[in-house]
Amino acid sequence: MFFTFLITIVAIVLIVMKIGSRIRTAAAHRYEQKIQQALSEYLFSDVEEIDPASDPQRYEKVLLPLLERLRQSTISNVTFSRRIRRQVMLSVMLDVSKNLSGETVGRLRLAFQRLGFVDDEVKNAHSAHWWIRADACRNLQIMYAENALDILSTLLDDENEDVRIESAQSMVDIAGVEALSPILLTIDDITPWMEIRLSKSVLHFGSSAVSHLAKGMKSKSNRVQRFCVEMMGSIGDVYAVPIILEYIDYEVLEVQCESLIALGKLGDERATPIILRYLKSKNEPIRIAAAAALGKLSSPATVDALNGLLLHDTLQVRLAAAEALTQLGGIGARTLIYSTHTDDPETKLVAYQFLDELGYCVTSERTT
Repeated sequence: MFFTFLITIVAIVLIVMKIGSRIRTAAAHRYEQKIQQALSEYLFSDVEEIDPASDPQRYEKVLLPLLERLRQSTISNVTFSRRIRRQVMLSVMLDVSKNLSGETVGRLRLAFQRLGFVDDEVKNAHSAHWWIRADACRNLQIMYAENALDILSTLLDDENEDVRIESAQSMVDIAGVEALSPILLTIDDITPWMEIRLSKSVLHFGSSAVSHLAKGMKSKSNRVQRFCVEMMGSIGDVYAVPIILEYIDYEVLEVQCESLIALGKLGDERATPIILRYLKSKNEPIRIAAAAALGKLSSPATVDALNGLLLHDTLQVRLAAAEALTQLGGIGARTLIYSTHTDDPETKLVAYQFLDELGYCVTSERTT
């Protein structure tokens, strides 16, 4: 009997809790809609047309009445605590920011600043919890908080990789290409994921990033140097050639290899004699990189050198040389066909493989 009574009481409590939860959820939804409406009025209400760049003080003065109405919308509801009201408003503003452009971006940026959300995120950037610091970096980027660049720069050497990545990306998004060289000179290392994130921004900046990548070559990290060289090659600006040539004799193998490949991508004939010199290196990875670079240059003048590698080198170098020859058009294909007549079985196999890929049907019997 007592057990049945206890179950009934528990069931009633759960029903009451569920009803209360629904009431709170509905109230939260209505409050969120109210914030959305207030924010829309702030962002899209007509005001005097003023260029914020030329007269920022007057621009802010015009928006202050609208901003005050927006502020009042957060304190007029007593159903929720101040902390929850601010969380809801921040969530709405961050979500809206994804779809804004033009002058409304400046309005939202001002709101983030004047309503204290930027200061809140700066405080969060000092949190003992790494995920809060990472979120703070992301939010400061969305807010375009230029006054937060100093705190973001201190997080470049944070103990957590996610925080380092988010702080670097936020700095680039807020300050543009000018933030690139300070980032590259500050970070102690660059992980593959950070490379992926930063490379998108670097390629977007294009030629304007070359001078900053050149400064990044002074980094103490070999991986940062390799990243800078790789990006200069991918950008494709020939002004990077002298910079790369300055560092191509660097003693770090991966930097040397990436420098050779970058020179090939840039396609500047000034680099041809340098690359040819590295074909004689005692280091196999360097010879492979040099062969790949010559393929990207696509210069008929390099055929003899590539053919020499195909005939008299290790298998990996032969493969790189054959692939480079396929990029030289007809003269490269004829060189591969000629190589099928050699007595060396390894050379024959490599030549046949790449001729097949080019679609050539060679009638000579293959060596097996």
